[in-house]
Amino acid sequence: MDRKAIKEKAKEFGFNNKWLIWKPLLIVGLISSVLYAIVSLITILLGLDEESLLYDLLVIVVELALLPMSVGLVSYLIQVIKGKNVDLKETLLSKYQKEYMWKIITTTILANLIIMLMSLLLVIPGIIYALKYAMLTFLLAEATSKELQSENILQKSSELMDGYKWDYFVFQLSFIGWGFLCGLTFGILFIWVLPYMQTAEIMYFEKLKQLKSK
Repeated sequence: MDRKAIKEKAKEFGFNNKWLIWKPLLIVGLISSVLYAIVSLITILLGLDEESLLYDLLVIVVELALLPMSVGLVSYLIQVIKGKNVDLKETLLSKYQKEYMWKIITTTILANLIIMLMSLLLVIPGIIYALKYAMLTFLLAEATSKELQSENILQKSSELMDGYKWDYFVFQLSFIGWGFLCGLTFGILFIWVLPYMQTAEIMYFEKLKQLKSK
């Protein structure tokens, strides 16, 4: 995997198309903030605090409810980076159709449970399984309703990452320097870095699919 070439291409696209990347991210972020604020308001009105069981349950409900939108967001970004014209609202909400929504939620829950169980055994197995399922969201974003029902998405992610777990781990670590620079600029540089990183992730996924299809 030519990580340098991917990052150079992603940097050019991300820096030149900041608004295309930021717009959906800001919308999803705003919706998430409103939902979490409502949860906090409910607990306050009921005289509870954030340590209560009800608060934890409501947060879990919100997180599960946002999963299809998160996958819709990735679907939108994949298509934008491929140069396609897509409707933002329609794409963000597209995964709330019944044939998508429950499969996305159950698959994501299963993946996180497996990673958590492996992490309880030892740290290394947890990291390995997290890397095995690193392409899960991208695969969910691209899968048709028929593919979601007939294919094991977790297995497909595992197959894609076979032989590339270390490569992807190094790829992720290569952005640490940008994180420090964002801190030094009080987050201002993040305006350029986030679109760059989002683009790089998707381009890595696309390149991985190409290599595995050979």
